Amino acid sequence: MVEGPMSEIRYSRRLSLWQVMARGLGVMVFLAIFVLMGDTVATAGPLAPVVFILAAVLMLVNTLGYVELVTGAPDANTRARRGLSRVGGAYVQVHETAGGWLAFITGWLLILAGLGVCALLAQGFARQVTTLVQDHLRLALPAWPWAAILVILSATNNGLGTQGRRQGQAIVLLMVIFLGFALLATPQINLDYYTVTRLHWKEMLPLLMVPFVGVEVMAGLQGEMRRRKTDVARVLLLTPVLGAALVATITAVAVGVVGANTVAGSPVPLAWLGARLLGGAGRPFILVAGAFGLALAFGSAFMQVTRQV
Repeated sequence: MVEGPMSEIRYSRRLSLWQVMARGLGVMVFLAIFVLMGDTVATAGPLAPVVFILAAVLMLVNTLGYVELVTGAPDANTRARRGLSRVGGAYVQVHETAGGWLAFITGWLLILAGLGVCALLAQGFARQVTTLVQDHLRLALPAWPWAAILVILSATNNGLGTQGRRQGQAIVLLMVIFLGFALLATPQINLDYYTVTRLHWKEMLPLLMVPFVGVEVMAGLQGEMRRRKTDVARVLLLTPVLGAALVATITAVAVGVVGANTVAGSPVPLAWLGARLLGGAGRPFILVAGAFGLALAFGSAFMQVTRQV
């Protein structure tokens, strides 16, 4: 690993099941509802929640492979005696079982996938900030400087993503807030908005697999869990299910309240829901909370990439 801030990442040994789940959920949920929702609704219309659930079902098939690998891996003491590397995600497991070119390809695919997710999260963060600035200061600023600021701050943060308890609590709080917004808006749902006008959901399905890189984030943290042997399988299986349920619920409410035509292609789809629910205060609140959530998710995804390097 290159010397510098990234080589000084500190590893926690006290992460609980919920703290690890929160990091994976943060990547999955925030990427889906703030970055991919608009394009998904534009492609699948009111069927967007169903597409998110289908993506989760497909991901669970892949997750079963993770569970089989990680539950059969030796514990930390055994690994130390054998001179093995610390437990981790897919690359570590493939390196130990197959090695060679397969491990090399797996590692680079994970790095590229992680970089792609980081780019999407940074883009979403920049959209939230630029929309907020444009709404209140009437300034049309480019998005890239804000994305660059997020990357620089994350890259210079020693121990990025290791503040397990506080980061997990913040992610859970934000998800509760967004889910609460959705539930409070349910009385305003217009069933006419659920009329299916397009059935091109298959075009969006491959892209919707991207948020589930959160599974790799959690798998990479398994060596830092308090009760790895008992909790890692629960984390890997429960998180995609919970993430899909949250995303599908929020998406379904957003479509039912503001309409698929409004959500479709919008760079800030949840801001419309906030404005409908709380008026003038709702839109900036969602934009600020969304930017914060995306920044936290970026930290988790960026951490996963740096650990692969």
